[in-house]
Amino acid sequence: ASSLFLLSRAAAMGGALTGLLFVPPLTATAAPGGRDAVISVGKTLGWYGKVSTRCERWRGLITKIATEHKLDAAFMMAIARIESGFNPDAKSRVGATGLMQVMPATASFIAGQDDPPPGSPDGLTDPEVNISYGSWYLRYLLDHYDGSVPAALAAYNAGPENLRKW
Repeated sequence: ASSLFLLSRAAAMGGALTGLLFVPPLTATAAPGGRDAVISVGKTLGWYGKVSTRCERWRGLITKIATEHKLDAAFMMAIARIESGFNPDAKSRVGATGLMQVMPATASFIAGQDDPPPGSPDGLTDPEVNISYGSWYLRYLLDHYDGSVPAALAAYNAGPENLRKW
């Protein structure tokens, strides 16, 4: 999560991204051993990803839910990789839970909206609920920040209030 935070913060402040995510049309490649998501970003090509067998377990579910929220599945896979390492039992020191590292307060906010995803905020340990809540929130942030991927990622990782401060 700290890598995504640093990358997102740099982008939100207008800086260039270095590391996992890049501004188009640059590419990122897998770490030695092929365990990480591989992403290629292009202005006209959109987000594409090749994901190793380490995360194949979640590809179908993430693809299904990403499609429901009009998100690219490779983009969501990259977020799950960075946030949790594809560990559905991941828990951060600040309380973010599951594959998408959703905070309980964020889940409560989502549940109170007019169109929340299925499941309860209490069910964040269930991968389907966690991915649904994380995808819903990312779509909400992308819409809120007029499609700005760097701003949405910064807000997803550090919270919209911190993004405003930067």
